Amino acid sequence: MTGESQASAELYHPDSGEWTTTGEMVEGRYYHSATLLDDGTVLVAGGSYSTAQGGPQTLATAELFDPATGRWRATAPMNTARASHTATLLGDGTVLVAGGSAAGSPGTATAEVYDPRTATWTSVAPMADGRMSHTATRLNDGTVLVVGGSTSGGGASVAQAALYNPDDQTWTDGGRLGIGRYSHTATLLADGTVLVAGGSSDIGSQASAEIYHPSTNAWTPARSMAEPRAYGPTATVLHDGTVLVVGGAFPDFASVEVYDPRNAEWVSAAPLPNGRSWHLATLLANGDVLISGGGTSGGGMFVASFLYGGS
Repeated sequence: MTGESQASAELYHPDSGEWTTTGEMVEGRYYHSATLLDDGTVLVAGGSYSTAQGGPQTLATAELFDPATGRWRATAPMNTARASHTATLLGDGTVLVAGGSAAGSPGTATAEVYDPRTATWTSVAPMADGRMSHTATRLNDGTVLVVGGSTSGGGASVAQAALYNPDDQTWTDGGRLGIGRYSHTATLLADGTVLVAGGSSDIGSQASAEIYHPSTNAWTPARSMAEPRAYGPTATVLHDGTVLVVGGAFPDFASVEVYDPRNAEWVSAAPLPNGRSWHLATLLANGDVLISGGGTSGGGMFVASFLYGGS
């Protein structure tokens, strides 16, 4: 990321297929988290900030977006400045923020919880391993599975997973992946298992996939994708229970694959019109998937949105 951080925001309207601008954030930021809260507002926390003259700096600040007014307002800052972290909505409406890194620092093991009712952050027990660029998935029993990550930007990949229990705010062992990975995808499947695919590792970009089984707290290998996918691919559960994995492949950022849990197979799908990485993918009510933003394989140009037909 170069140049100045952006504070701008836009809203997508599925009925018209149009984007409209909305209020600007209090602070420009990137590598932040954005979490939809139970009351319909959006919590944005942390990230990095830079200007054309200098940076980056890591932020502890947080803000809330109100879609009813299109306005942003600051809320209490986190206890730890962090970027490339995860933020997970818990069953009681609070938000668990875990890991991440400050500029030039190793991945942190710290974690904290935001309570929208009091607009406060509370530090909770740290994970056993510091990590950044990991994933966090809320399981059906309410616990949160944190998978992989890197010890620092481009550092060693983490193979150990961790489980957060919101009842007592503690972490336990979540089993060990077959291979450490970061910037991967993690998807909760209909049967309660978690599909982890792609990402970067200490031996390069990965096409491999693994499945976490909560009933046994164990990992098993899954079939590999057709090609390795690092650099921020996305994975979206479609209405039929299959998983659409988009972009993030190297060197072909436009490729798309679908995982079918019923037969544990990957199937190649029609490619995107533009290759991209570090994009967003959002399932719409009609089954389409909105693919927005992301950089091109040619080196940093960001691309427009695209609707991918779902099920």
